[in-house]
Amino acid sequence: MKTKSKPFRIRRAGAALMTLVAVGLAGCVGAGPSASPASTAGSAVAGSISPSLMATQTPQTTVSPTPSGVWKSIDWASQGAPSWAAGSTQFQVFGWSRGYLGFAIQPNSSTGDTPIDPTVVSYYSPDGVNWKEGQKLDTAGAGTQGMLMEIRTVIEGPTGLLAVGWSGACGSEFLDGLWTSSDGIAWQPVNTQKAFGQNTISIPRISGGSAGYVAVAYKGAGVWTSADGRVLKPVALDAPGFKNSKIDDGTAFSGGYVLAGTYGTPDCAVTIGPAPTKPPVTAAVWWSADAASWTRVSLPGAMSSSEGPSMSVCRLSDRALVAIASKWNNTSQTSEQLAWVSTDGRTWRSVTLPAGISEPDILTDGQHALVVRPIGDGQKVGQLSLQTFDADYTLVNLRQSGAQPSISYMGTGMDEPYGLVAVGPSGVVVTDGHQLWMGTPSAS
Repeated sequence: MKTKSKPFRIRRAGAALMTLVAVGLAGCVGAGPSASPASTAGSAVAGSISPSLMATQTPQTTVSPTPSGVWKSIDWASQGAPSWAAGSTQFQVFGWSRGYLGFAIQPNSSTGDTPIDPTVVSYYSPDGVNWKEGQKLDTAGAGTQGMLMEIRTVIEGPTGLLAVGWSGACGSEFLDGLWTSSDGIAWQPVNTQKAFGQNTISIPRISGGSAGYVAVAYKGAGVWTSADGRVLKPVALDAPGFKNSKIDDGTAFSGGYVLAGTYGTPDCAVTIGPAPTKPPVTAAVWWSADAASWTRVSLPGAMSSSEGPSMSVCRLSDRALVAIASKWNNTSQTSEQLAWVSTDGRTWRSVTLPAGISEPDILTDGQHALVVRPIGDGQKVGQLSLQTFDADYTLVNLRQSGAQPSISYMGTGMDEPYGLVAVGPSGVVVTDGHQLWMGTPSAS
């Protein structure tokens, strides 16, 4: 049996600043509501309840829901090192509308040339402080073949949650497992080969919201949508509305489905004589209410260029989206960026965001969001800088107090800082892969 070889990982170069953004009025990357009833810490679970989880300090005992409106300050408390992080290479956290999720990953191994999957145990918490053990993820059923390195994201959609297992190498991203859950406690694997009908390692983008889920293949080679995270249907990219287009990213929210990419004159694969000038392309988005009929939407101020931008789109809440066009300027040796926001996927307006923000930087529970970026080269231990968007998407600094987290933002070895910061109904949970901090926000 032929197996994958373990990829060689290359860390992303760090940026000059880490900005943590909590979005109030508009929200930032909102998850859609799930159809199943909310689970609480007292629910029956598919695994055993963990022992006392906080090994070094006594956690907060009462956590209130976050205030409505824009956050203005946040108070931090250290939660110490959870006992279930012991022996794991890393512990990751994610937020959703009903609480928080944790995944403890123990190292993988191999017998000869046969890789053995790592052990991944899920945990859940209604408030980010009191945690219980959920279920071990069925890695064999998800077809990870020993390649799983981390949980890249957890997406809340119309039927519950979709966890995305991931590994990365040489700047590429590899899909190495999907799991669905209606409550964040019990998880079922998805057969990715059956779901996508192709080699799934070429799918770097998976997102979604209350309308459903969207997956985009490397270099726009394919796009799939799903209502439940298990059955994925291909988008007809050969339809007239996608002619001469390349899709980079996609997501879903209350207004339907949105894809982001570029369109223009197609490039020539084979030429005779001198190499031709690259044809110009223009950033755009495509909107659909049902993932069947698509309409291309122009973005105000998007200019045609032979150096086409890389597009991304993500939710600022389940009622608002942001699309970002980024490209590298070889002359100035800087990254150039344009951004647009929309509340319906069809009408967009331009906004100004801090330079360098990209799709992996934006997190949310559906109501409040974070834009998270590394400090310095990403390897140094440091505190977090927090900002919030006002109603006009202008950044405002958040005041901080208490035992502020100090972490190496890229210290877990991940190419992107997935699972280090989570936004949920009680506030912000931060982990360095071994210990936890809880940030309680205030509107005053």
